[in-house]
Amino acid sequence: MSDCAVSNKLVHEISTDAGIERRSGLSYEEFSREYLQPLRPVVLTDATRQWKALSRWTPDFFRREFDSREVNVWRDRRYTVRELIDLVESSTPGKPAPYLRNEYLADVFPELLCDVEPTPPPMSHNWLCGNFHSAKLDTLLNRCTLPEIYIGGAGGGFPFLHYDLYHTHAFLNQIYGRKLFVIYAPQQTAFLYPNPQIPNQSMVDIASPDFTKYPLFAKAVPIKFVLEPGQTVFVPAGWWHTTRMLSASITVSVNHASQSNWANVVHDVRQSLRQSPNLATRWAAGPIAAYLHGIGLFNSLARS
Repeated sequence: MSDCAVSNKLVHEISTDAGIERRSGLSYEEFSREYLQPLRPVVLTDATRQWKALSRWTPDFFRREFDSREVNVWRDRRYTVRELIDLVESSTPGKPAPYLRNEYLADVFPELLCDVEPTPPPMSHNWLCGNFHSAKLDTLLNRCTLPEIYIGGAGGGFPFLHYDLYHTHAFLNQIYGRKLFVIYAPQQTAFLYPNPQIPNQSMVDIASPDFTKYPLFAKAVPIKFVLEPGQTVFVPAGWWHTTRMLSASITVSVNHASQSNWANVVHDVRQSLRQSPNLATRWAAGPIAAYLHGIGLFNSLARS
């Protein structure tokens, strides 16, 4: 099958946004009541309308402004930005470009942080922000709020189906290009074969599933939709998701926590600390969880 045919097949397989709404002009209160608290995904069509990134960030912009800067592409190697962008622009489904993903914008392109401001109302009131008075917690949680950048080409995509670490919510903001999302509700977890060692990752290759090895996956029902430039998808805690790029693509993600997922965040952090090889860290798991529980109570009272 030709690369063009593969791309067309991907588009034709997309459902007509069944199961996901597209909204604009939402205040935080409206977003919280209709989507955040009930853990419902939604595409926000105008949340980032004030971001300069939408009018500036293109593959050519990165090549021109950061030509010889080196970036580390996940489990591949270091590339200059020019090398990466050249590969992204020539990417095909048959030979996808390396995928720069999950890199903190502050680490790789700190000059661009002002291009992803201000914080849109739905992304505000983030309980992960602030000083936790603990270097370990600041690394685990506060750093989660930093914008992450993703740059890839047609045919590339996230390498596995997953939900975000510590049951955080995710806001994925499409800056340039088109990206296909495939998401599954938490209620479908039994059909998705979580990895026993990494519970937030599925063992199923959903692009080419082995139904002999994973027969229950045949019962899984996905929601598929395309995210366009200027749009944001809210992926609630525990929702499984992965992506495939339909063109050269630039995306920025931000993680989030609130009353709606704080209990799961605390549970996941406690479990993570309990699995540490460091005895002192394992002993601290209980007190740290109690401390985080207290932060949750304080934030809940402050918002009431």
